[in-house]
Amino acid sequence: MAYHILVPKELIEQRHVFPDNPKTADGRTVLSIRDLSYTRFSYGQVEIVNDADLATLMATPENN
Repeated sequence: MAYHILVPKELIEQRHVFPDNPKTADGRTVLSIRDLSYTRFSYGQVEIVNDADLATLMATPENN
């Protein structure tokens, strides 16, 4: 089972990293564990999800 890290949109825009990574409907960027090895800064508060939860998030349109 793979895990994915959901990083807030604001952090990605501020740091100018991972612009081509997939995004959830609410704008969070999806990173793999391997992606973390390419950076040397704190991501702050993130959410970690498994494959099944990520698939559900990616399939759900934003309700706002």
